[in-house]
Amino acid sequence: MGGPVEYFLFDMEIALRIDDETLRFPGQIGFFPVRSPRNILGRILIFTRFELGFREHAQHVHIRPED
Repeated sequence: MGGPVEYFLFDMEIALRIDDETLRFPGQIGFFPVRSPRNILGRILIFTRFELGFREHAQHVHIRPED
């Protein structure tokens, strides 16, 4: 973004539904006050708990809980 930016942090419960299971955990998520290509901050909450894979051309995300 090229310098300081303003953002807002919220303590939230994160819920991810994978197949028939819903996984919930607490987390802190940040949002920019204006629309941006990367408007949601705090993705590390997901990256540290799950294995992710992307098929960009098909716009699919594959997610699996870490063992």
